[in-house]
Amino acid sequence: MAAGIEQQLTEMRPLMGITIALDCMGGDHGAHVTVPAAASFLAHNPEASVVLVGAGKSSLRAEMKRASLRPNLRVRVQHASEVVAMDEAVSRWPCVASATRPCAVAIDLVKSGEADACVSAGNTGALMADLTFRAQDAARSGAPGDRIR
Repeated sequence: MAAGIEQQLTEMRPLMGITIALDCMGGDHGAHVTVPAAASFLAHNPEASVVLVGAGKSSLRAEMKRASLRPNLRVRVQHASEVVAMDEAVSRWPCVASATRPCAVAIDLVKSGEADACVSAGNTGALMADLTFRAQDAARSGAPGDRIR
């Protein structure tokens, strides 16, 4: 981890009692980077918890082992069966929300109240598409609120 980022993490005020749903498949390197970042976040925020969202529980568990991160009350793994490549053109997707993409699963964890926030370093188009579909569903249901419902 870069020294500047480590310093910023050290100086941040702890996030008490917050649960973050983390799209672990996002970014150019996926779980190889996001899982150690989650471990660092938890080390600096002892009252926070994370839900690691990704495809292939075995690959997530391998990265968790490498980062010395074990499932416990503060860490759990949520499966998502579909992965979106960083260079994938979202405009080619059918106009339907997929509940199987990691970013969609993370958003749904916020929607259900199992997480307080969603973080994704992945395909921004995929994240925005999933948020848009869920916001449209919320508008149709007439129940927009502080969470995407």
